[in-house]
Amino acid sequence: MKKTPLILIFIFTIFCWGLNFHEAIASYTSIHHKIKTDTITVNFGNPIFDLKEGETLSLLVQSNGCYTAHSKLLLITKEKELFITRLYFNPTIKSQTNAIRMPFDPNNGDLMETHALSNKEMDYFMSFLISLNSIRDKGCSTTDTYVLNSIRFSMIKVDGTCQWKGFDRLQKELFNQ
Repeated sequence: MKKTPLILIFIFTIFCWGLNFHEAIASYTSIHHKIKTDTITVNFGNPIFDLKEGETLSLLVQSNGCYTAHSKLLLITKEKELFITRLYFNPTIKSQTNAIRMPFDPNNGDLMETHALSNKEMDYFMSFLISLNSIRDKGCSTTDTYVLNSIRFSMIKVDGTCQWKGFDRLQKELFNQ
C-alpha cells in the first residue's frame, strides 16, 4: 500500500472546503436575491404557485432552547389543482444528497392535520414569508430555524427574537390549532 504524503491530503482537504464554501456563497447569494422583502411579491410571487402537479414545498421548523427541542414540518403539495397541506410533529427527516433544492420528506413523525388551502390561506402564507424574511437573530436562548425548500425555491432563516412566534400563528391560521 502506497502512503499518501500529508501535504496532498492537506491540499485535497482545502480544495474540498473551497468547493463547499463556494457552494454556500452561491446558495446564500441565490437565497438573498430571491427573498428581498421589497421584491418577493413583485418579482417572485408566492412559491406555492410555482408548484407543478405532484411537487411539494416543505417548511421545516426546528426549535431549540434550554428547555425545548422539537420540530414541525409543513408540506404543501399540488394535487389535482388543489394545494394540500400536511403538518407533522417531530418528523425524522430522510437524509438528502442535494437538500438545498429538494423539499423535505418525513420518514416518520406524527401527522397532525391535512387539508386543502383556501385562497385566503395562500395569501396568509405569503405574508408569513415576507414577515419571516425580516426576522433577525437577536440572541435569544431559544431559536427557531426555518428551512423552506422546493425544487425552485430555498430559504433558511433563524428567529432568535423569542417574540415573533410566526409558525405558531401560521399553524393557527392554516389548521385552526
